[in-house]
Amino acid sequence: MTSRPLRGLPLLAAAVCLLSSSVLLAGGPVYRGTWQSQTTGHHGRLRMRVLETSGSTYRVRFSGTFLGVVPFVYSTPMTVTGRTADGGVTLYGQSKLPIFGDFRSNAYMNGSQFTATYTSAKDRGQFLMQRR
Repeated sequence: MTSRPLRGLPLLAAAVCLLSSSVLLAGGPVYRGTWQSQTTGHHGRLRMRVLETSGSTYRVRFSGTFLGVVPFVYSTPMTVTGRTADGGVTLYGQSKLPIFGDFRSNAYMNGSQFTATYTSAKDRGQFLMQRR
């Protein structure tokens, strides 16, 4: 691994935090777990706060770390694409993030867990979280 892709990380973290700082979700369930890139192998802690904004849309705020110490925060709307027999929902979200560009995710959420796969132009991976 070269250090070249890591040069922009402090700038990315600052930009994402600044862009997302106005989105604070009061209340709403909190899920905690990890994210893992299937492209690079990078991984880190992940926290999510979710707020239902309508019967078919959630506002989801993710915060976590990259390389163990670089913080990131972003918020995205997620649309319900289906409901499951166990009371869970399937979701789809899409956001434009600095440096990453178009960031898409498909997720499953119920009262105790949130799992998702994500893709962007240069990365793909997964989120695994439990409600706390």
